[in-house]
Amino acid sequence: MALKVGVDIGGKYIKIIEGYEKKGKLFIRRIGMIENPVENFRRATEENEVRILGGFLKEYLKKLGVKGNKAICSVSGEDVILHYFEIPELPEEEIKSAVQLEALQVIPGGLENLEYDYSVFSVNGKKHVFLGGYPKEKCEVFVNILSSSGLTPLIMDIDGLAVANCYGYLRKNWEKPVCILNIGHTNTNLSIVQKEGFTFIRDISFGGHRITERISEMEQISPEEAERFRLRKENYQEVKKYVEGNCEELVEEVSIGLKYFEHRSGEKPVEFLLTGGSATLPGIKEILEKTLEVEMKLWNPFDEVEENLIPLEIKNKGRFFSLCFGLLTRKLI
Repeated sequence: MALKVGVDIGGKYIKIIEGYEKKGKLFIRRIGMIENPVENFRRATEENEVRILGGFLKEYLKKLGVKGNKAICSVSGEDVILHYFEIPELPEEEIKSAVQLEALQVIPGGLENLEYDYSVFSVNGKKHVFLGGYPKEKCEVFVNILSSSGLTPLIMDIDGLAVANCYGYLRKNWEKPVCILNIGHTNTNLSIVQKEGFTFIRDISFGGHRITERISEMEQISPEEAERFRLRKENYQEVKKYVEGNCEELVEEVSIGLKYFEHRSGEKPVEFLLTGGSATLPGIKEILEKTLEVEMKLWNPFDEVEENLIPLEIKNKGRFFSLCFGLLTRKLI
């Protein structure tokens, strides 16, 4: 039994899923979610911040009863480099050089200071490259956090790809393109995926925290009070107004992504899913539906997981775990 541990260290919560595969079936052994003690942890570089988060994570893993140590994590945000480009038909051994040459032209410093990977796929008879990279010094921070918690990081994925992987694992017979929006505390991961074809991934600077900040500013209350205000059901209509006035970037970026995907792939998504911890922001679903002229569905991936060791209170919050579940289902290669 080879245990894997999916670790999603988000801006608000840390999500953990431990599981294993047996005879082609995935079994979840431990699962949990806890508030992140380090604010803006993705910008954490000081040894003290790394030590605090690593120690906190170690204690939480112990409390959950996690026994595995092979970890899969992911990155997102402004430091992630995502680039799409076409290349001519080349022998396999020449593709890497072509990717490095392209990177020198569009990325300051090229790939020297990045941990990166790329995939090559054909669309409409043309060969495309999807390149993803992350600064080496930032990767080292993640590695240090996980290592100090007792985990061994094996794979560092990209949030948007992990969300897409979650969908692909659960919908094994899907054929038509899908658009998934994973709205978190700080960022929204946009994933538009064509099976065995073009994949478009983008991080958008929008999340529940944006609305909390705006409420804090306008109501002249502390961020903690603003967070409580945002989450109270009786404040739904008031919060909805804040959402409507602060989601222009989200709508615009999704619209641009959809047009880019259609131009590259020649297809439009036929399914639109909304997931993540902030997917139920008041009015956000209706705004997206009206502006994009599509039908959005709130997606809880755990509704599609076969009977497993998932406590009911966690299963009901499955939309928080879309990314983390995608990490768990990632193949260790």
